[in-house]
Amino acid sequence: MERIYEFYKKYCNYILFGILFLLMIISEVIMFIYFYRSINLIENDNSKYEEVKAEPLSEIKQVIVDIKGEIKNPGVYTLDEGKRVIDVIKKAGGLTKNASTTVNNLSLKIFDEMVIVIYSKNEIENYLNVKEQEENLIEKCDSDLIKNDSCVSNDSISTNKDLDEDEKTDDESEQKLVSINSGTKEELMSIPGIGEAKADSIIEYRKENKFEKIEDIKNVSGIGEALFEKIKDYITT
Repeated sequence: MERIYEFYKKYCNYILFGILFLLMIISEVIMFIYFYRSINLIENDNSKYEEVKAEPLSEIKQVIVDIKGEIKNPGVYTLDEGKRVIDVIKKAGGLTKNASTTVNNLSLKIFDEMVIVIYSKNEIENYLNVKEQEENLIEKCDSDLIKNDSCVSNDSISTNKDLDEDEKTDDESEQKLVSINSGTKEELMSIPGIGEAKADSIIEYRKENKFEKIEDIKNVSGIGEALFEKIKDYITT
């Protein structure tokens, strides 16, 4: 025992230092294991979060639309599905000074292969005030040749159409059919949708060409499918 006591007394400082050093190593190992596990848990949580966050982004579809007319940078653009006509206009640089969106539905959601046509103020002014131009623009909006998916419904456009077209009485709805081969200019102008210019065109056309059937009136300049559908119940050969 005396030897042990003497040994302990002689090497006491070394023994205590060794014990402290050993405890420090053990504590460092424990802390390393703890932090290593914590880092792995955080990385796993982050990877799960990124996967969940990325899923909705992959579901966003894109559509391609064509915008033309009175627009600063007309062309084909790619936008996210769910955007509206106004967003396409902004992406295309905005409207020109001569543009009018009276007949365009700016809140309409866009779809793939959509065609948007922005008309000029002069076209719209003529549409609202001059009957011949009005018919031309309606055909331009609805024609199979010129597609404009952003056009609003004709029923929602406020125009100054003739009273005999908007407020027909029962007697007027039963009016006598007008012969497009022999009718006078005044009789032709009594047909809803036929103004002075179109009446003159009909008379000029029939000087050299006889109307064999009412559908032949579509050969007259300015009279398309849309106008024919409107007047066919009022005309005969």
